[in-house]
Amino acid sequence: MCAGSSPAEGATSATSVFIRLDLHGANHYADEPYRHLPEVVDLLAARPLSAKATAGFLSRAQRSRLRFVPGFLADLEEHLGAVTGRDSVVA
Repeated sequence: MCAGSSPAEGATSATSVFIRLDLHGANHYADEPYRHLPEVVDLLAARPLSAKATAGFLSRAQRSRLRFVPGFLADLEEHLGAVTGRDSVVA
């Protein structure tokens, strides 16, 4: 959500903390209602990530200590295979 905008009508009451940059570049923490991705992005109109973007994100995600929902990294690997034309992608 952009700085200065308000949550959509009927958004959930659960809140998450986001970092926003104001016009002067200062960080601000703001409590905003959580919104699922389909509420923010038109998934049918969105362009898929490029092979380079997917490979970079996947590589960083695999090296990180971040936890992802089960199957997320496998889905990224599958997407990378689809956009590169490879059957199997091993990072």
